[in-house]
Amino acid sequence: KNPSPFFVIDKEDEDLEYISKKDYEYHSKRFNAEFEDILYSRFGTIGTAKLIATSEPLLASYSIVLVKPNKEMTYPLYLTQALNFWKVKKQAMRMTKGSTNKNFHLTDIKKLKIPLPTLSEQMEIAKILACADEKIQKERRRKERLKTLKRGLMQVLLTGKVRVVVD
Repeated sequence: KNPSPFFVIDKEDEDLEYISKKDYEYHSKRFNAEFEDILYSRFGTIGTAKLIATSEPLLASYSIVLVKPNKEMTYPLYLTQALNFWKVKKQAMRMTKGSTNKNFHLTDIKKLKIPLPTLSEQMEIAKILACADEKIQKERRRKERLKTLKRGLMQVLLTGKVRVVVD
């Protein structure tokens, strides 16, 4: 699970699909995603927000709400982090509709109560949280490397390919 608040396009991702320019132009009229907009899930993993940190043209499925922050009032990274705050996610979960296929309606996103300090405070908070996210990511990558090393060692040691000498 990637806790990073940023949405990054991985061009090697096998789930990534390319469409014709004509289709893109047609669909982008409804979904005009731009740099520093926020993608917010309303089906499945309800209440997960990702900041668009790319200028690459992109489209998303109807299960995503596109949030266009008012940059005079909100710092986009702060708003992304606030939308991912457990108290805000809890609000979103309470507002979901449906029994089998739960979903969060577009109109309900405006009802979320989000703490909104001054713009300068938002920038400082976002910077501190981004630093913590970066450290968490580094620790996860380190842990994954150790797991890979252990799997390799187990393969070699437990199959008898290498004998351990005990004195």
